[in-house]
Parts: sequence; structure tokens; C-alpha cells
Amino acid sequence: MRVKGRFPEISTRLWDVAPDGQQTMVQHSIYKPRKRGRQTYQLHPMGYHFATGHVPKLEILGRDFPYMQEPASDYTIRIRKLTLELPVRQKPGGQVKRFAPPR
Repeated sequence: MRVKGRFPEISTRLWDVAPDGQQTMVQHSIYKPRKRGRQTYQLHPMGYHFATGHVPKLEILGRDFPYMQEPASDYTIRIRKLTLELPVRQKPGGQVKRFAPPR
């Protein structure tokens, strides 16, 4: 991450996306990043099951009023090489799916 500006915050939402496109919010949290460098951010723990055919979607926002207070100043955050890892109860060996970022 590379951050420019004061008092940056990231709001994250983890969604369950059904095959028909319907979304259910699974988890919501806030992160206050350091100015630069590799960072690890963990969502709050939960016990959630993604049904067969459903996929997780991570949404990253710089503003999320009224869930979090409006930022005290403007800022920009550049994120490169993001990896989302979800712990699972099953044995390793499942599929890894890569999705293109939204345009």
C-alpha cells in the first residue's frame, strides 16, 4: 500500500455472491493503514458457509458513511498485489479462482 494524505481509513465488506448475482453481506470492518509497505489486514472472525456455486467478493471503500465517520481530510490509497485468503474447515486442495478487478 501507498498512502497519501492524513487520517486514512479503509472500510471493507465481504460479500457472498450467488450464481444469480444476488449479494449477501457477510462481514464489515475498518482498517487504518500505515503510510506505505506490505500490510496484513484481518477481517473479524466469523463462521460463514459459502454455498456451492457462490463466490466471495471483497469490496474496499475509502468512505463508508454512516458506518464510519467521514474522513477528516482527503487521502488516496494505492493497493497493489492484493491477496484475499479465507480460512476453510475442509482439507486443502480446493480450487483457486482469480477475478479481474472491476473497470
